[in-house]
Amino acid sequence: MKFLIAVEPNPARQPPPEQLPQLLRAQADTLRAQLQSGKLDCVYSTGQGAGFGIADAASVEQVWERIAENPFALFWDITVTALGDPIALTEIQVRMVTAAQPVGATSRN
Repeated sequence: MKFLIAVEPNPARQPPPEQLPQLLRAQADTLRAQLQSGKLDCVYSTGQGAGFGIADAASVEQVWERIAENPFALFWDITVTALGDPIALTEIQVRMVTAAQPVGATSRN
């Protein structure tokens, strides 16, 4: 299953400035390893500490475990959203709409 992970800095929780270089290097290593292993499909920065990525995981709990591996996780506001296949979703919606029509309803052409 795919998940969208969006992060932005939490103004109430900032990393200590003296630890910033070390944290940035550790974050780059963590992201690189997760990309190489396939845990992350992609990751992008929007600048100023914000960014997003697409994770491939069996559950949302697994996604949160992976987020916790990132040294900046304590300093972010994080949103995790499950993603679905839009084609499959459309087919489900069509079945739901069709099933919701009253019995005996016919179209008039």
